[in-house]
Amino acid sequence: MRKLLLLLSILITIPVTVLADFETNKNLVDYCNAYQRILSDEQINPEDVMKGGRCIGYVEAVYDTAGKVIKDENHKICHIPQNIKSGEVIKNYLTWVEHNPKKLDLSASSGITLSIGETFCSWKPTP
Repeated sequence: MRKLLLLLSILITIPVTVLADFETNKNLVDYCNAYQRILSDEQINPEDVMKGGRCIGYVEAVYDTAGKVIKDENHKICHIPQNIKSGEVIKNYLTWVEHNPKKLDLSASSGITLSIGETFCSWKPTP
């Protein structure tokens, strides 16, 4: 049932996420924490389903847009492994934000890209 609700929320929110205004890391963390609650044994509420769908839709959109290669601020190229699961990207993104609280007001797409780079490409953490 959880997977069905999550799938339904993803299908509903992907078009919204693609057309979404500028998202900050602060907003996306809220959405992704809801996604984590859905996967746990906590009671599911409709708001968490919508937020969780936004999280996974946004993360997958950024990951898909990045394609197979991303660059850091110094134009260092990284070939992204193609077998990374969305849940793993989300988990690593939440860890990255936890270690970079000063970047909560930056764009969520930058946060996702940097977290992928630092986790899967051995980039040094950004100051």
